Amino acid sequence: MKIIITLIVIYTSVFFISAGVCQNQKVIEAPLILPNISEEMLHPEFWINRLVNPDKIIMTPEQIAEMNTKNRSRSIVIKDINGDPFSIEKTIRYKDQSIGAMYHTEDPFGMTSFPGDSLRARFENHKQLFNRDLYDRRRVKYSEYAKQIVIDRMNEEHIPQTINPRYGLIVKRTLNRAMPMNEAAYPGENAWLDYMQSTGLETGMPVAVLHMSTDKDWYYVRSDISFGWVPALHVAFATTEALKNYINTKDFIVAVDHKIPVYTDPAFNNFLTEFYMGARLKLTGYSGDGFIISVPVRSFDGSLDLVPGYVKPDAAVNIGYQQYTQRNIITTMFRLLNRPLGWADSDYERDCCGTIRAVHKTFGIITGRWVTYIIHATNHVFAFPVDTPIERKYKILDSCEPGICVIGNEWHIMMYLGKIDGKYYVIQQNGLDYKTDDDTIMQVRRVCVNETESGPNFPATMWTEISEIKP
Repeated sequence: MKIIITLIVIYTSVFFISAGVCQNQKVIEAPLILPNISEEMLHPEFWINRLVNPDKIIMTPEQIAEMNTKNRSRSIVIKDINGDPFSIEKTIRYKDQSIGAMYHTEDPFGMTSFPGDSLRARFENHKQLFNRDLYDRRRVKYSEYAKQIVIDRMNEEHIPQTINPRYGLIVKRTLNRAMPMNEAAYPGENAWLDYMQSTGLETGMPVAVLHMSTDKDWYYVRSDISFGWVPALHVAFATTEALKNYINTKDFIVAVDHKIPVYTDPAFNNFLTEFYMGARLKLTGYSGDGFIISVPVRSFDGSLDLVPGYVKPDAAVNIGYQQYTQRNIITTMFRLLNRPLGWADSDYERDCCGTIRAVHKTFGIITGRWVTYIIHATNHVFAFPVDTPIERKYKILDSCEPGICVIGNEWHIMMYLGKIDGKYYVIQQNGLDYKTDDDTIMQVRRVCVNETESGPNFPATMWTEISEIKP
């Protein structure tokens, strides 16, 4: 069947969404096996078996720690392949001002104070994002009255001149929001990207709490990757000493699948909670009967409590971080195959950068929460003008190793899998649709394997960066 690729309209949030869907136009879910893909390509072993040495350690834990340190102060300007300056300042400024997503990762405990005027400035930026034509899940435009309720909830009149943060731990995977609201806010009646969503924060992540909403249901926090509002019930307070003892434990398990259930009893009869890919929880015991972990919970007074939890022995977890090898990278990425798209981690799913960032976290690699931030979290970035000949772009890709190589631009990212018969293949969380020759829109919107130049594609004509995440 002839496939006609539709390019998709790019909203100000710089991501792809479907456009021009007529009322009577047929829209169906795309097949699991996409154009120019075979069934065997949907298995990680197919790609791993093509590698020369898939078990070679790409980075040691010490090298990963060194890279994480660099990512706290990495330059925002590099040289492109022509020797010209290539700056990501515009993207950083937009994402920081609108939804609080930070390029440089930062230890929240290092924030001993914060200027009240700086917080007010952040709130003004968030309100500018909110004060436009936005629609709720019913496709009804938010009224000025409804918006004012949310704005009043920000409690701006009680921001002091100097803020002395309280420190806490995220106790349940939560959504980092630009405004203190659970409700989605879409830029159009038929849009599906929530403008208020910034990122997801995982269980066990530390935060500095800077402010509280008028109803006391929301905290404005600084995590290691973002500023934003989170539900108060998902944060537990403790001394920095107690928090560091938990966070810096050398004995932990990390989730290497989408999510892992935790139980209250060793027989696994009573569900307690769950933690998601990349999250790490303190390990207190292990046997053939399963894992015993220390689970952070919020007490009635808001303080941190640690309760025992039990994880099944066959759960997809690793004791400590995984070794950073091509086999482990590709295998972990394929564990998320066909997971549905969740813009900025909404609906407890992931988008393109959220997916790759979660995979990287299973190895202890910490990057900022945006496409550009992941691409530039390495010394090995090939940047180029978008109109660079595609032959030159593919020549760069030929020099890169699958799994550790990512491709993209300021609004999308993919993981490179390999080259077969002159065609290049990637795995990605895909927000793209495509059309068939009878004008049917095929919705993908899930993690998929695809060839770079056929639908649903992100062709080389749009690439501006190719990176390898390595020392």
